[in-house]
Amino acid sequence: MFKPESDARFEAVDSDMVRGRRTISYDFIIERDRARQGITCTGITAESITTGVRGRVWIDRENFRVLRIESEATDIPTSFPCQSARRNIDYDWTTINEERYLLPSLSEVRLTFRDRGRMLESRNLIRFREYQKYGTDVRVLEEDDAPIEEEKPVN
Repeated sequence: MFKPESDARFEAVDSDMVRGRRTISYDFIIERDRARQGITCTGITAESITTGVRGRVWIDRENFRVLRIESEATDIPTSFPCQSARRNIDYDWTTINEERYLLPSLSEVRLTFRDRGRMLESRNLIRFREYQKYGTDVRVLEEDDAPIEEEKPVN
């Protein structure tokens, strides 16, 4: 279930449909002095800053689960190489081992940055699919001090 940071300001703004589900969306803002979002730009050297964040979250009206989050960095200094950072994450129900889980289905991150006088944009798109459950059975045996016979190779 979505739990907003205590320093974020939320405002209900709209009703919408996300993948056939009725939602309510909220706009949010987290000022830079209270945010924990960092951006690192690497090139000749690596530079990092903390930014503010603004965005929107869509919550399913029936089961109160987050279905989508869009966010964008704010308060980026003009001298910093990265000029914008945006992130979208979609969540969807998936069945794993006959149980349903709400998990990320798609993530997109876009960064706009300066490089040798040119403005460039990078895009990282991840599609989450084919989730699987992994497990094992563990048996605890009492300590066994008996020597282990080695098999000798047959020539």
